Amino acid sequence: MDLVTCTGNQGFFLDSFSEKHSWVGICIMDRDDLKRPFGWVLIVLSLFVVGGTLRNNSGGGPPLQQLVPFFGLYFVVLFLAVQTGLCFWFRTKIGMACIAGAFVVGLIGGGIGESFWSEKTTPVPNPLVEQVLEEHGVQTTEYDWTRHKLITGACLSGIVLGFGLVRGKL
Repeated sequence: MDLVTCTGNQGFFLDSFSEKHSWVGICIMDRDDLKRPFGWVLIVLSLFVVGGTLRNNSGGGPPLQQLVPFFGLYFVVLFLAVQTGLCFWFRTKIGMACIAGAFVVGLIGGGIGESFWSEKTTPVPNPLVEQVLEEHGVQTTEYDWTRHKLITGACLSGIVLGFGLVRGKL
């Protein structure tokens, strides 16, 4: 039984069940009613990840350096899978095109950011110090630009899909 789109005799069962359990009424929503909340979650999460774990133009590292290991390649794959799942669940084919297009634009934007910021903000590393830091598991001064590009692409696609869901265009 699908709690999101119940019809017919299922509605009677859920109505009588919800009299005893008030939490069930909250769970029964139409798919279109869920687009806005899911859209806002995508937007807020994407902005948090971009603002907190990517290098900014002040020359320092990410503001929330301790969260960088959690938002890596696995996050990109999982976040894109969730976005794709939402597109299938909401039955929007144009959402898939928005995800793919925004991801490619984000990759290009991350590459532009790399070419712009890497020359201006990356200090010249001392190879001996870098080797000692790596042996002890301390993060080095080298910035992972591949991660930067992938996170930028995934989060831009999350923002685009989120705005499409919030505005009701998808």
